[in-house]
Amino acid sequence: MKRISKLLGLFVIALTVTNCDILVNSVGGNGLLGIKPVFSTEAQPGTLTILNLPENTTADSFKEVTVGDVASCTDLKEIIVWDNNAAIPLTDNTGAVFSKSGNFYISLKIDVDSLIKIEIKLSDCVALPFQSGGAVFDLNVDLKVDSQPVILSTEAQQGTLTILNLPENTTADSFKEVTVGDVASCTDLTKIIIWENNAVIPLTGNTGAVFSKSGNFYISLKIDVDSLVKIEIKPSDRVALPFRVGGAVFDLSVDLKPVILSTEAQPGTLTILNLPENTTADSFKEVTVGDVALC
Repeated sequence: MKRISKLLGLFVIALTVTNCDILVNSVGGNGLLGIKPVFSTEAQPGTLTILNLPENTTADSFKEVTVGDVASCTDLKEIIVWDNNAAIPLTDNTGAVFSKSGNFYISLKIDVDSLIKIEIKLSDCVALPFQSGGAVFDLNVDLKVDSQPVILSTEAQQGTLTILNLPENTTADSFKEVTVGDVASCTDLTKIIIWENNAVIPLTGNTGAVFSKSGNFYISLKIDVDSLVKIEIKPSDRVALPFRVGGAVFDLSVDLKPVILSTEAQPGTLTILNLPENTTADSFKEVTVGDVALC
């Protein structure tokens, strides 16, 4: 009788535990119960599941997770990461497990390492369909023109022009124009993200889709950092970058350097102030510095 009740007890436990592998070992006549979680790529109640995160993402990488103004992950330590996927428990405003259904905007802030970061703001209007508080966000599938989390990396990212080593005080508002030949441009300059004097610029092709072409394309930029410092590259400057799947990197400290319009001295540049009206570049016929340099 004692043996039967033990078996019945195990049977009840097996019925009440879902999404788990039940491992039962017998040691000296005692049943030892072990539970191995099974992580699912399908939506689970009260959970935001993110698929295909960058390599090296851990639970500690997550800094913020919210679902509109109705839910959030109140304890980031409870996030579970497996195989570059994450299961994020959500709590509603009452402190209960989130259980609402509907389309809600999400916001995320994930710092994978010093170079790779993912940020989605509520203003980016990335909406997911929740069912009983659960939804799935696949970074390989759900990225669209208006719902692409920005990956802050010094390496080329698809559909993005990354500019490195911008002048101090450069902000997203500093950018006035970004184009890639006649095939792509940044149609919404407010989507530009600045971090550590670098910029990530989302590019849109002429069809309205994320730019995805590969090849060498001339770029043009107009950046007003402040009243004294401006950066301008025109198509006629013929600054070409190698794009791969719509992504390229432009390092101002290494690549062909655009003209920085400043009244202060710039390395390798002679700056002349207060020229006569109507002076143009064609007006200059000769510029030399002793016998050591010239234009």
